Amino acid sequence: MAKIFISKSLTSDDQWAKTLINEGHVVTDSSCIQTQSIIVHEVPEADWTFFSSAQGVKHFLEQHPITTKFIGVMGEGTLNALKNFGHRADFVGQSSDPEVVGKAFMSQLKGEQKILFPASQISKQNIAKQITGHTILQLPCYQTFPIATKVEKQDLYIFTSPSNVDGFLLEQPLPDALFIAYGPTTGTYLTEKGVADVVVMNQITDNNLLNTIKEKVSG
Repeated sequence: MAKIFISKSLTSDDQWAKTLINEGHVVTDSSCIQTQSIIVHEVPEADWTFFSSAQGVKHFLEQHPITTKFIGVMGEGTLNALKNFGHRADFVGQSSDPEVVGKAFMSQLKGEQKILFPASQISKQNIAKQITGHTILQLPCYQTFPIATKVEKQDLYIFTSPSNVDGFLLEQPLPDALFIAYGPTTGTYLTEKGVADVVVMNQITDNNLLNTIKEKVSG
């Protein structure tokens, strides 16, 4: 049986983890980052509100209601956070690659639109960079800090963002082990930090993650 670490707190939506635990695997969940709200005094008018992360949903909606006609989200994880606040999304990205999501989102825009992006102060704005001919409104609504997180030796490490890699590295080096990355941005960052072999997941779904983990720990 394998020991698996993931750099996020598990929720009831993470059925893959329940399946693995029921099969006898050990899953350790611990975020290697801390977030803190940035006070937003005024929200500009827009046609769309686009959330690129669950944290963006949380820190924005705890301060302000959504007043735009349309809502877009990066993917299923962000959508689940949005549903917890009682909202639905008009656009849901189908990839963990922000460039792919940005291009898909832009293809659905009609006329000249204003898109509001509530996000972290360190957002790379990779989705917004794919959008041309429209007005982009960046709105930092939270700060992200890496936090030192001690993790005992695992067989497989799953990292959800570059910031989580930074928090992990504050306490220990990246080990010689199996790695899975949420999307190409995190995958590239792990490679830059010396990981030789990392599986990059371009579509994060419960089944995809479960199958990828099983393939790695059984192979």
